[in-house]
Amino acid sequence: MGLLDRIKGVFSPKKEERLWNNTTFFSNNNSEVVSSKEQAMSIAAVTGCVRAISTAVASLPLSLYRREEDGDKTLERSHILYKLLHSTPNSINTSYTWRVQQMINLLLEGNAYSVIIRNNQGIPVELMPLESSNVRVIKYEESIFYEVQGVDQPLNSFDVLHISGLSFDGCYGYSPLQMYASTLGLGVKSREYASNYFSNGGNISGYLKSPSPLKPETIEQLRYSWNQKYSGIGNAHTTAVLPNGIEYHRMNLTPADSDLIRQMEFTREEIASIFAVPPSQIGIMKDSSSRANVEEQSIMFYRNCLLPYLVNIEQELNKKLLRDDEKENLFFEFNASGILRGDIESRYNAYSIARQWGWLSANEIRTLENMNKVEGLDEFLTPLNMSDATKEDIDEE
Repeated sequence: MGLLDRIKGVFSPKKEERLWNNTTFFSNNNSEVVSSKEQAMSIAAVTGCVRAISTAVASLPLSLYRREEDGDKTLERSHILYKLLHSTPNSINTSYTWRVQQMINLLLEGNAYSVIIRNNQGIPVELMPLESSNVRVIKYEESIFYEVQGVDQPLNSFDVLHISGLSFDGCYGYSPLQMYASTLGLGVKSREYASNYFSNGGNISGYLKSPSPLKPETIEQLRYSWNQKYSGIGNAHTTAVLPNGIEYHRMNLTPADSDLIRQMEFTREEIASIFAVPPSQIGIMKDSSSRANVEEQSIMFYRNCLLPYLVNIEQELNKKLLRDDEKENLFFEFNASGILRGDIESRYNAYSIARQWGWLSANEIRTLENMNKVEGLDEFLTPLNMSDATKEDIDEE
């Protein structure tokens, strides 16, 4: 069985066969913590953050460029690595699904791995993603090796694309599931409590008052009848008919319930801060939020959250996929211009300035707007009242 066959054999491992990485930076004796990706993704705020980051990274164009002598860059569409990263990294995934899978592992477990499959010339032809929990990083002297569940021999660092998150040793990223286990566990418990609260008809909780004493069996019968007819979400807001002068008194929201709501809001915001995601990206809108603030938060989302991941990925791709003689002129780069685009009025005002001052042509503007070029629109304008300050004024006497 070849290396590719063995790697594909562990692409979708059984849960009971997982080998958990034995590198643990944090421990928590609290049993009410989140310990798996599946459990973490059951928290709406975690799912929102992971989805926002992973789909944003996967949606950005990722291309191979050549750096020209004059400083310009051109797409290397004919290079085999262009197709590998831009379209189809392997026979199973598209570039989008591969990047989503890598980002989910990176965000939740702190590390993302893909085996680099090379042809006889040593050129990468496939990137086969691995489940992070099936990989163990081994540091021996000055070398890094990767022990993969189902593969006989440890893999050389040269053959594994490893994107790590925040790390104490530069080799292995720490897992947010371990680092913030208690915070995530609180999110799970708050959700479960709220679910139980509303499933029991928490929105109509109160008590029944009788004008005269009732026998114990009558009380039990009345309680049973009331719960059957009016308890639960399905019976919420129905009209109650009360016999024999019995009155229903609604109970106001208790301080504990109010604290629960505030705690759930705080937990969502804290989870957003863990992933460096602006609250608006996961639907948390404060009263003071405005359209302008949301646009600013979108830019912050790129600069403070996405950009570090993009740089990390670009550098790992350049290091592991390019030959030494290619690294001087070739490089991978994400095109994030789509995220940084403002509203149409702001963009057109910016284009107008760039066009009038002569550093963008009409066709370059059309390209930025995803429009085809038009013949005759490649010229640059020159303002009449501008001149080269380094040249002498020929009209000066």
